[in-house]
Amino acid sequence: MMTCLLLLNLSPSRADNTPVSETAAEEAAPLIWSHSVSSRPHRPRDPVLALSLSLTGTVGSALLAYAPTAGWLDESAFYVGLGGLMIAPSLGHLYTGEHDRAYFTSSLRFISAGIGVGGAFLAETNPASRLGVLTPPDELGKWLMLSSGTLIGGIALYDIIDSPLSARRVSPPAVSLTPTGARLSWDW
Repeated sequence: MMTCLLLLNLSPSRADNTPVSETAAEEAAPLIWSHSVSSRPHRPRDPVLALSLSLTGTVGSALLAYAPTAGWLDESAFYVGLGGLMIAPSLGHLYTGEHDRAYFTSSLRFISAGIGVGGAFLAETNPASRLGVLTPPDELGKWLMLSSGTLIGGIALYDIIDSPLSARRVSPPAVSLTPTGARLSWDW
């Protein structure tokens, strides 16, 4: 209801649509209230399209990252696919205009990938043997890589599930004004 009131620009005008001035001589003509709707209304966003953007971008990036291990493409496809997995799940939020949410979840995935790279470094080179007080050093790197993959997958799943909900959050409600005698009825 608040958005409907903000879209209406109520201003006094005469019956012949001339604006009202401040002088007392022109106040003799009767005033009527007119409204004008904003020339640029907010377009509703399609929840199916938001879900499709997030889901197809994520699946396509995952297939591209998997392609080198299957022997389909060279190693550079892995890095392109991995970069796509950091950004593609947020495409639905970018479509709906929730840029802050898209940037935040993409940043979390990049941080998680950094944790995974650190874990790979620990597992491969084993430079910090003193960190293995609770677990052996090679196990620590494996756990960091596993937790990184779990975080990236969980945040991507959240983005995919939240994309259609985001489209519903930003779309204005369908409102119709129906004259019913002297009253107006609002249908939400």
